Amino acid sequence: KGEDEFQIPNMAVVDYEQALNLDESIVRTGGRQFVKQNVLGAKLEGAEFLVLNGSQKEYLKIDIAEVKGKDTEKTEEGEYYVKSYTWVSDAKEASVFRSNKEGILELDVDKKDKDGEEFDLKGLSNGRYYLEEIKAPEGYAKLTNYKEFQVTATSYYKENLDPMEIINTKLTIPETGGIGSLIFIAVGLIVVTIGVQAKRKREELA
Repeated sequence: KGEDEFQIPNMAVVDYEQALNLDESIVRTGGRQFVKQNVLGAKLEGAEFLVLNGSQKEYLKIDIAEVKGKDTEKTEEGEYYVKSYTWVSDAKEASVFRSNKEGILELDVDKKDKDGEEFDLKGLSNGRYYLEEIKAPEGYAKLTNYKEFQVTATSYYKENLDPMEIINTKLTIPETGGIGSLIFIAVGLIVVTIGVQAKRKREELA
């Protein structure tokens, strides 16, 4: 064969970074779903949580704003709200998430999104976060440690199918400082008093 028959075809070089338009300034967001339950799997209502950032120094605050306009999608109640996120150092300013009858954590506000659903934990930047329980379900002990969770681009959808479980155990000893403690102390004093009186009677009869 002649030399002209051995030609190398042109090769196309693709700049993938440019083709995919990778922009490091883009903030990718996700979310997580949580379910509150006891050790037997029964769903617990009424637990309240705050969300902390990865440094555990700031709390999540969600502002809800009503959107109006001719193109606004309406819920069945005729309202459409959107949310924005900020981080605050004061826990008193933070937004509270509360477990509903199904144990699912939802933003504790009387507003719904464009689909008529309660607001849940969606729209956070990808990364590590923590839940702090500030109120336990009635009859259950409050968690003493933070609950760590990760947010990725797909975590919210995966967790919808299998929410992250947050388990509480029942109270067995009255919490310090509550009415239960006073009753516990009173019963103890009565038992001690009865014991002292019984000992005195035995000594008198001896």
